[in-house]
Amino acid sequence: LSDKMMTGTDAEVISILRMLSSKIDNIAEHLIARLLLHSSDQIKLETLRLISMRNITQLRKNVADMLRLELSNEVRDQAIMTFCKIVNNQNDIMPWLDHSHKEIRKAAVAGMLANTETTIRRRGETALHSLLRSSEREEKLAAANILNELKDKYDHHAHPQLINDEDPVIRTSAMNAVGRACLPETAAALMNHVVGEEKQVLSSLFEAGSVALPKIRHQIIDHDTPEALRHKLIVLCGKIGGDNARHILVELLKKHDRDQTYIIKALYRCRYVADEKTVKIFE
Repeated sequence: LSDKMMTGTDAEVISILRMLSSKIDNIAEHLIARLLLHSSDQIKLETLRLISMRNITQLRKNVADMLRLELSNEVRDQAIMTFCKIVNNQNDIMPWLDHSHKEIRKAAVAGMLANTETTIRRRGETALHSLLRSSEREEKLAAANILNELKDKYDHHAHPQLINDEDPVIRTSAMNAVGRACLPETAAALMNHVVGEEKQVLSSLFEAGSVALPKIRHQIIDHDTPEALRHKLIVLCGKIGGDNARHILVELLKKHDRDQTYIIKALYRCRYVADEKTVKIFE
């Protein structure tokens, strides 16, 4: 297996890597560490992502040693991000956080924000906050990129500032950085742009998921919402699904006959099953 890992195709090695990830023991850690030295950048990236995802802190020295080698920019940035996530000593992170290269600093902050150590995570939040509050365009874009990297695990209360930025590139980057970790205030900022940037906002609201439902509901029942947009928001409720979406759709069905066809289709999409109390609505 060890030889096959170093000589097989990328697809074969990635398959082995996934098998190793199912049970992380000493043998698996040893084999995973070997893959950090693989000739393929793709294998290195997949290995680093696995170490980060499974938080294999025992391999932090191996990742640190890897960072002393000649690496492509993509592998280097992923290695820094992984290292800053799994390390437990803030002093080990500072050379990366204070680095002169902005991409390296960005990778360090992204890793720190996912670290389980409170002091390291808070230091990362301070660094991100500084980027978010900056007046410099490049720093705002760096903040949006960090949020995008972590969008399903982390959001920041200053994210709405980027969504409301006057620069359309920063605004779009910030909207793309919305994910399952979306805060309610981020969803609210998104909704403020739904008329002017409908396609982008609807896509981002879907990525946000259930946290966006209260704002979606409010926009649907707002009398100033154009009919076509209202219908798209009803469909979006169905796509998001879940108990909260079903509750909103049933509420709308009881109060808004005008959108009945769209609401029923949305309920069907989120697998709603009528009970004794609601079955009469559908008759």
